[in-house]
Amino acid sequence: MSEVRIYGIRHHGPGSSRSLLEVLDSWQPDTVLIEGMPETPKRWVQHSGLVTPVAAVFYPTAEPARATFAPFAEFSPEWVALHWALKRGVQVRFIDLAATYYFAKEWSQAEQKLDPFAVLGEVAGYRDGEAWWDDRIESRVGSEALFQAVGDLMEELRGSEEPDELTACREAAMRIAIRQAATGGRRTAVVVGAWHVPAVRRWDRGSDNPDQALIKELPKVPVTASWVPWNYDGLAFTSGYGAGVLSPMFYEFCWTTPPEHRTGRWLGMVAGLLREARVDVSPAAVIEATRTADLLAALRSRREPGMHELVEAAIAVMAEGRNDYLQVIADKALIGDRVGSVPPEIQDIPLKRDFASECKRLRLTQLTKHLSLDIRKPLHLERSRFFVRLQVLGVPWGERQVADGQLGTFREEWLLAWNPLLETRLVQASHWGSQIRSAAAAVLSDDHLVVGALPALTERIMQALLADLPEVVDRLLSGLEQAVAIASDIPELLSGISAIATTLRIGATRRMDTFSLADILERMVKRACLALPNAVVGTNDTEGERFASAIVPIAHQIEGLVSEETSQHWEATILVLLRLKAMPGFLAGRLQRHAGDQKLVSELEQEQAFARTLSPGNSHAWVAAWVQGFLGESGLALIYSDELFRILDTWITGLDPIAFDQNLPLLRRSFGSFPKAERRQIGRRVVAGSTGTKDAQLDSERLRQVDSVIDELFGGIT
Repeated sequence: MSEVRIYGIRHHGPGSSRSLLEVLDSWQPDTVLIEGMPETPKRWVQHSGLVTPVAAVFYPTAEPARATFAPFAEFSPEWVALHWALKRGVQVRFIDLAATYYFAKEWSQAEQKLDPFAVLGEVAGYRDGEAWWDDRIESRVGSEALFQAVGDLMEELRGSEEPDELTACREAAMRIAIRQAATGGRRTAVVVGAWHVPAVRRWDRGSDNPDQALIKELPKVPVTASWVPWNYDGLAFTSGYGAGVLSPMFYEFCWTTPPEHRTGRWLGMVAGLLREARVDVSPAAVIEATRTADLLAALRSRREPGMHELVEAAIAVMAEGRNDYLQVIADKALIGDRVGSVPPEIQDIPLKRDFASECKRLRLTQLTKHLSLDIRKPLHLERSRFFVRLQVLGVPWGERQVADGQLGTFREEWLLAWNPLLETRLVQASHWGSQIRSAAAAVLSDDHLVVGALPALTERIMQALLADLPEVVDRLLSGLEQAVAIASDIPELLSGISAIATTLRIGATRRMDTFSLADILERMVKRACLALPNAVVGTNDTEGERFASAIVPIAHQIEGLVSEETSQHWEATILVLLRLKAMPGFLAGRLQRHAGDQKLVSELEQEQAFARTLSPGNSHAWVAAWVQGFLGESGLALIYSDELFRILDTWITGLDPIAFDQNLPLLRRSFGSFPKAERRQIGRRVVAGSTGTKDAQLDSERLRQVDSVIDELFGGIT
């Protein structure tokens, strides 16, 4: 007589895998059925070059961009069951809705998928579903009764609620496969996600006709399936087909380490990681952390220390309570950076084939570390475009090294660093297209990116130009014009001007058609000229600093890129701003200095403005902010102008003690930002007197009285 046993597991759960091995070894089934698309290529699973984590990838043959992935780790129950069957020559099949049906239509699904383990964990008082699983399942010895209990729990959670369309078809396909296998007195083990157990249990209730009818009504499309390398970072999230786990590296440790040795060995491993981060961890601290973890588990009525107890013990004892070391533990001991591999002879997805083809055409290898490119040479220009397209796809193989003033030159320096993780990202980017160029264009043309904020649009335009995607540029320019027309955030508009100007200079070196972009820049500058006077009035100090950092670079950036008339309009706007009264002190001071640097005002006018601002009638706090803005991060004005030095010296020495103490932080921030050499020269001028002449007659008594004030102002950094 045929017998079917159903084992509900948690995807990527090592506790499920350990228990599953126990029952499979004990029962020795003749057939193993595993949740997964039937097209999964089983023949490569035992290949020595296929190293987990890996993912089965499925996509419509005519539409590779619609690929979906089914990740597997060494500790995934499905992977464990598959290897158990293959090693023993037991018949094994994947049962689920076939990919040929899955990709043939748009499915209606519930907006949110219920995580049954999260629900159970919440009800039982655990932090999350993983904590519940670790305590209730991970530490138990596998048994038929355990899987029966998990299935019964799922029955209660699902109740009588009807599944969505996709889930209904998937579970119908599973029941059909079970009925086909359960013939001729065979023992059949069925390994499925625990959530599906209640539906799969009904395989022998009623006829096969309703399920068959549900599947036969579905359309079909040709599909392709293959294996691709995956990584633990990708396994930590729900991705494509199947659920993710938060701590794959910790789960691998649980899978490979006997339960009685886990606490000490894991904390010992973490101690090594902390020592690498220059934390002094002694063997005694590891012992004490082990005791702390055991105590926490006992206080919380846990069977044994779980992940949370171990992490808390490690931080409290070995990291001296410093949570900033939590990232070190998470990256290496919880999530991990393991990357899988697949044999080269396995069929790759089209995007990877195109990547390999482009590398061959451009004479690039994954061993290349550094490239110096002269973009006047066609091959070098194509290489630069290729690297930019990969960056757009989230595959940063190359990183351009940019020094000040080098963006508009013909020389480019690229540092290249290839690692298997980039291959995974390349696979994940395949849903954008089958070729690098077209996929990058699809990313930049995506609707939610085309219609967006000015900074994002200008960044996308620069990427499209650097990647030589003119068809994308036109669409982005249309979105940019709309964003400029409705922009209400003037600093954002000014940042957009800076980005567009930079893009135009880069375009000039690459012989790009940037006429439309130049026209938009002209209009952006004119709009900023009209909006600025009203925008800056009444702003607070924080907004003033934001305006200042956006306004000051514009004159240099637009030089030679806009008409003479527009350039003059911008200069006139700066002069208009200088005459405004209701402006924050920092912005007013920065604009005054900027006007002098740009020769918009004479040296005499600059000194008069300085004296006028530092006159007794103005608020001390406002004046201090003005001085901070005027001086900026350079004290050269005080070094080379006796008059400016004298005015500032007179104002500071004229402050009463209370006003001086109130404004000291602002003044000290200004002087503290000067280069050390400038601070030293200003200090010498203070000692020598306002004119800085060596022959000055100094009153030693007065000099002694102001020594302490100088120390406060410069903070001991002269």
